[in-house]
Amino acid sequence: MVYMLLLYYLLVEFRGFSVSINMAPLLFSSGFPVISGHNFSSGRFIRSAINRKIHIGWLLLLAFSVLVFSFDFHAVWIVYDLIAAGLLFLFLLSRKGKVAWFQLFILSVTIVYFILITLINGHYLMSILSMWDTFKHLIYITLLVRMAKVDSLVRNTRLIKSLYVIIAFAFFIQMIVVSIQYGRGEMFDNIAGTFGDGGSHAVGYISLLFICAAFVFRNVTLIVCSIIVAVLMNMAAENAGFFVLLALLTLVLFALHGAAIFRHIYICFAFFILVLMIGWMLSFSVYSDLAFGSVIMGRLVDLLAIHNYGDSLESVGRSTSLFMASQLGGWLGSGPGAYSNIYLLEGYRSHDVGGLQINICEVSHLIAESGYIGLVLVMATYISFVASFFDRWLMRVLAACFLVVCLFYSALLMNESQAFMFILMLFFLSLAEKRKRTPHIIS
Repeated sequence: MVYMLLLYYLLVEFRGFSVSINMAPLLFSSGFPVISGHNFSSGRFIRSAINRKIHIGWLLLLAFSVLVFSFDFHAVWIVYDLIAAGLLFLFLLSRKGKVAWFQLFILSVTIVYFILITLINGHYLMSILSMWDTFKHLIYITLLVRMAKVDSLVRNTRLIKSLYVIIAFAFFIQMIVVSIQYGRGEMFDNIAGTFGDGGSHAVGYISLLFICAAFVFRNVTLIVCSIIVAVLMNMAAENAGFFVLLALLTLVLFALHGAAIFRHIYICFAFFILVLMIGWMLSFSVYSDLAFGSVIMGRLVDLLAIHNYGDSLESVGRSTSLFMASQLGGWLGSGPGAYSNIYLLEGYRSHDVGGLQINICEVSHLIAESGYIGLVLVMATYISFVASFFDRWLMRVLAACFLVVCLFYSALLMNESQAFMFILMLFFLSLAEKRKRTPHIIS
């Protein structure tokens, strides 16, 4: 039913809407490119399919819809990976497809490092799949960075609004499903909306994404209401990390508009009431005798108390996982894919960790498989690409901080839905930055 509603909306919204852009520049042409193609000639079927003009905007909307409404069908990576592979192929064909020299340099060094540790540790198939799984999100980042350019935004306002509507619809569905799951007494890890059992972190990402999208369209009432609903949903899912990200997102939003926000009395009043309401809600206990605010602080202290790592290896948490990852990985790691369960394959050293959640967050996963050096290189690579969304250095620094916190919050790069929602968050924040200088780009 959900997919039928989405399909009906897309058919109505894009009826008669087309963009005629030649395929050659593809990823880096203005707006959402169209594959129209006389550049392919391998077979009548391929020519026929390409000549029907596949709109990349449709592919992004399809990827988002499939990932968000996947439920327990975790093989949705097939859709995400196929789109990513197609975009990479078209990128390689594009003569105008360029990235900054420092991005290419950092990425090249990182890939060379991963190849070296693969040669050292062996298991080439699993290592290659793991490398693809780690870096494939850069393709979407590159595409959306180009789409966030002002000249592209002017031409694609309708698509952006359509994406906003679908995100709002998805958030509304999460609100209903999370309420049902909480009312049924589900375990908090399984209070995950439409993301399936164990996908509770994704509830935090869809909440933050909707807040970012609402901010672009400057609907104060909707922003306040969405934050309140998001707080309640993530309390039900016991997503302590969401509140850290929400606080950081608040700093990002203030950085976008600065002191201009305080010139509007109603915005100041709404923000004051919102802070009071969140503080009041966090004073309640959900799954323990402690107030939820105390649970958040306790987990932060546990994460930051490095000297306590490994004191109680029977416990399950980020501190223990980080300690064990450092013991397993060291400086060079155990090899890409060693502890990853990806593409229906099990990591070749997964038996070494038993029931320990070594992949509870991306930082522990990267340390265990690629070591401290690999962690630094992957972080540097993603920061260099993420920063390109923004023009101001302050926003670039905040975006880098946001990325690092997300890497501690969840297994970001191993989960397609979370990674894609994170990229869309940055996309909408970059729209907000550009709309401040050029208000007419989204009208």
